[in-house]
Amino acid sequence: MNLAQNSAASLSPTTVTWDDTLTGRFLSALLTAYEEETVRYVVLRNYERWPEDFGKDVDLVVHPNDVQLSHTSVRRLARAFGLHWIVRAKRSSHRTYYLLPSPVDGTERGFLLDVRTDLVHQGLVYLPGEMVLATRRRHQSFYVPSPALESLGILLHGVIDSGAVRDSYRDRLLQLRTGD
Repeated sequence: MNLAQNSAASLSPTTVTWDDTLTGRFLSALLTAYEEETVRYVVLRNYERWPEDFGKDVDLVVHPNDVQLSHTSVRRLARAFGLHWIVRAKRSSHRTYYLLPSPVDGTERGFLLDVRTDLVHQGLVYLPGEMVLATRRRHQSFYVPSPALESLGILLHGVIDSGAVRDSYRDRLLQLRTGD
């Protein structure tokens, strides 16, 4: 390798893969299990930078008829990955899984997995999950909402939650390019 090639190689960014983090390995296995078990799902948000960044949590919509199968898959995979887990169920059929590595050594961090059947805020279903699932599309190796329904979900969440659309949400709306 000549000096120019060596310099270029040292400046190229490191490629991050799903296998580089516990979150990535777990999600890869979960989404594969969903495919094999035909669980109907969508990843709601923050998927644009996967596997480099999974954000603070992972939000999924799962078809109501597939929730129990999803729960079984999460529990099975948590055990297989040696994760401690706690699940908190809410009235709106929303489950939050707290998944922590064992032992907690500071190398791998835990993560939150939110599984819901509808988009709900304080008991108000503002976007039915079945509608989101009916228009889902493939993004890389997993499913996400259509740009129109992702945009609608962002707008409704912002308005219902805080009466405004956060700057980060505005940026995402511009990326989705579904209108003004």
